[in-house]
Amino acid sequence: MFDIRIDKVTQRFGDSVALDQVSLEIHSGELFFLLGTSGCGKTTLLRLLAGFLAPQSGHVYFNNRDVSKMPPYKRKIAMVFQNYALWPHMTVFQNIAFGLQQKKLPKTEINARVYEMLAMVHMEGCALRKPNELSGGQQQRVALARALATRPQCLLLDEPLSNLDAKLRIEMRSEIRRICKESQVTAVYVTHDQAEALSIADRIAVLSKGKVEQVGVPIDIYKHPRNRFVAHFLGETNFVSGTVLKNKPGAPLVDLNPSAEVVGASDEVSVLSDDRLITSQHKVLVQTAIGVFRGLWYLDQPVPQEGDRVLLSLRPEAFKLKTYQLPENSIDGVIGETIYYGEVAHYNFVKNGVTLRISELNPKHLQHQHQMGLCANIKMDDVVVLPF
Repeated sequence: MFDIRIDKVTQRFGDSVALDQVSLEIHSGELFFLLGTSGCGKTTLLRLLAGFLAPQSGHVYFNNRDVSKMPPYKRKIAMVFQNYALWPHMTVFQNIAFGLQQKKLPKTEINARVYEMLAMVHMEGCALRKPNELSGGQQQRVALARALATRPQCLLLDEPLSNLDAKLRIEMRSEIRRICKESQVTAVYVTHDQAEALSIADRIAVLSKGKVEQVGVPIDIYKHPRNRFVAHFLGETNFVSGTVLKNKPGAPLVDLNPSAEVVGASDEVSVLSDDRLITSQHKVLVQTAIGVFRGLWYLDQPVPQEGDRVLLSLRPEAFKLKTYQLPENSIDGVIGETIYYGEVAHYNFVKNGVTLRISELNPKHLQHQHQMGLCANIKMDDVVVLPF
């Protein structure tokens, strides 16, 4: 078991605030992502976990033990760097064995551990090769094997796939998850790549300007962003401003976790889901420049009232194009500029001078470009109401 708790940590570099009262909990065995743009504080936070920095205020706990001032070599952690940091003059075997030799383990145990790691990363036949004889993906596997050979309780990964080409990055994502889960290590992974985080993370913390904007499982963060930054940063979305016409409580979010326990009175329903308390969704009717939308307010903040300004987040892939309007959340318009990729097409859908971005898988409406008579329909569950 290796739980991590970060409690109100602040870190400054001169006048620049890298981390501002950051608090997080990372569970044992989790593959936890720190996601954000350059300069958001994610690498600083990773260095604090590694012990390369001590927090100027706040505390870092490993299994409820304060390690804020503990040196790196006492923390039972290992790190995989962006550039792999393999010894170029050593073989793969020697690179993996290096940390074990520093611990002065018996030679037989070192040999057994190295070959165990080679099997885990599927590189049994490469023990005698040098790093310059390996592909980028193979070098990444060796770096992982070397880090895990010492059997750390925590693995820190600093943008480990950024030096690989696009196709190899996709292949290595699932490999990293497999290796982390097989080793049963608690892993903290820093990246700016949303696809990486969404595809393999157990949970994600989205950071911006030294603050944690949102924490949750990938589907929660993508479908229920807490603010404009998170909605915009994770994937593509359309923002449409509007005015609330009315609101009312909706059904609790039990679909996110079938085993969740529902608590509270019928008009104040919440869902208790593991360590998360999610307030019930509220249906909100919003008047916009392109029509009336019924959407959902998922936030644990006061629900907007009639006359309040709000922002709608509408994902391009959530729209369905049809030749007829539905009774609700349906607008007619014109397809403008189109980008065709074969399996998917991206349309600019124009209504009253407002352009929406719409994606269509297995496109069927290319022939309707610049023609009237098409309608864009979106389900209420996909209309996310955010603070203005």
